[in-house]
Amino acid sequence: MKSIEAALLNAPAIPKRVFRYLPPKRVDFLRDEEVCFTPPLRFNDPFDIRPVFAPVTNRAYLKRKLKESEPSFEPLLAGLPRKEKKMLTRQVNKAAMAEYLKDPSKHAERYQTELPKRVNASTGVLCFSGVKDNLLMWAHYADSHRGFVVEFDTEDEGFRRLGELHQVRYRKDRPLFDVVKGPDMAIFLLKSQDWDYEKEFRIFRPLHGCLRRSMNGIDRFFAHLPRSSVRAVYFGNRMEAALKTEISEIMAGTPAKLYETELHTKQFSLDFRRC
Repeated sequence: MKSIEAALLNAPAIPKRVFRYLPPKRVDFLRDEEVCFTPPLRFNDPFDIRPVFAPVTNRAYLKRKLKESEPSFEPLLAGLPRKEKKMLTRQVNKAAMAEYLKDPSKHAERYQTELPKRVNASTGVLCFSGVKDNLLMWAHYADSHRGFVVEFDTEDEGFRRLGELHQVRYRKDRPLFDVVKGPDMAIFLLKSQDWDYEKEFRIFRPLHGCLRRSMNGIDRFFAHLPRSSVRAVYFGNRMEAALKTEISEIMAGTPAKLYETELHTKQFSLDFRRC
């Protein structure tokens, strides 16, 4: 089996167009020219960004981490002679190493619990799809075809300012995170095969780089995305006429094309007709 890293390196080039499925109420995205980056613990998939941690038994790595933690207990040794400080520090580190190596798996489980919380507190994710005609996506994310799909130009300068676009990969096993080897982007880009139909792409952004607003008691994180990056809007088959009119007025004067979505007469598929 190829490594995760090799699979990601051999991933197809980022497409020129990606899509976002939205419910009717998210017409504010087009109106206000803002997208919302979501902390990952709010995702509907509880496995998202939850890698399996490899137990750490590498003594050199553990010694280095213990060395880094020494300043935290230095105040407790204040006033002691330098020689005694060094001796006590060695003893503490030796005891900590022995305790850790008794059960590395227990500590790996603790890190496995802590990582999603740390990522959630610092990072937002913006998700897109590589397809515009998936029936499940229309049902789940576009309010049962009452919403719409927005097509973006990934080469547009305004879009590129959001951050780097990454392709999500799908497989049976959860990603393995080896802290000794260091951070691996794969842990953020691997999902269960059950989600393969989404053909997902992601942009990551530090939450401190977003505009924070509290809405209904929940902090939400926004970034500017001009309408000039929109190449098309596809109206859901069940979209209300008033919403079509509103979107048409918002997008007037932009290069975006508007499409009606129709049910194929013989197949379980969708056709798109230019308005």
